[in-house]
Amino acid sequence: MTKMAVIGFGLIGGSMALSWKQARLVDEVIACGHREESLKLAKEMGAADSWTTSIPEAVKDADIVVVAVPVQAMEKVFSDLADYLKPDAVVTDVGSTRMTVIEAARKRTQREVLPICAGPSYCRRRTARRCLRHEGFIQRQVGHFYADR
Repeated sequence: MTKMAVIGFGLIGGSMALSWKQARLVDEVIACGHREESLKLAKEMGAADSWTTSIPEAVKDADIVVVAVPVQAMEKVFSDLADYLKPDAVVTDVGSTRMTVIEAARKRTQREVLPICAGPSYCRRRTARRCLRHEGFIQRQVGHFYADR
């Protein structure tokens, strides 16, 4: 059973979770954020199976962790999750910049970081909780690169 935790369950994080669930790439999605009403709605919409406002609780059993928060918040999120990750967990992000995120991940998790870009190909300025769209992650090219340490 593959569990995915999504930290930051707005338009991008929620849409990614919805697309992965619909494609049956994961068996369970744990939504994590700071707005309980958004998290409850994500579960009602079927984008998440459970929700929490606690990052350690969200990531402790997750096989895949998606960090979908603003780039300036990523270093704190990496710090908050570092001690609770499973040893073989895959951590990715949907941030708009690469090196900022990579450096924050390396600094806060003390792990080797092999970046895989996973940003969607759309952006909408609406209330994210009501506009989750799986199409942004379907049949899209995923960029990847290796960064030297």
